[in-house]
Amino acid sequence: MVQLPHFGSKKRAIECKCGEAMTVLLTENNEVYSFGKTSFNRLGHQKKGVHKVLDDITHFSIGCRHAFCWNRNTGKVYGWGFNMYNQLCTGFEKDIKTPEIIQPLSNVKINSIESGYFHAVAMINE
Repeated sequence: MVQLPHFGSKKRAIECKCGEAMTVLLTENNEVYSFGKTSFNRLGHQKKGVHKVLDDITHFSIGCRHAFCWNRNTGKVYGWGFNMYNQLCTGFEKDIKTPEIIQPLSNVKINSIESGYFHAVAMINE
């Protein structure tokens, strides 16, 4: 176990997921933090150490080198990271350095997004 001094006693992680050389945490305050290797834009930032990536998030999914975060109440879906195979559903094969709204997935009722090595599947309600 590694204690994260950045969190202190006022922030608690309620969910943690890992990809290839990356870890993403969701706090009880709906904040997303990431840390790990900065290559392939996998962290949503280019800094060493633990850094906040997004606010107002209720769920997230991690692939090998990419991530999705969303809020079921607002319908906003964000993604970032390695995108050589369009696994971030952007319509183009270019990495995303910082979180961007993923238009094809936003404003639909997302039940879950599951990410694999270089792919992702979104389960939606119509």
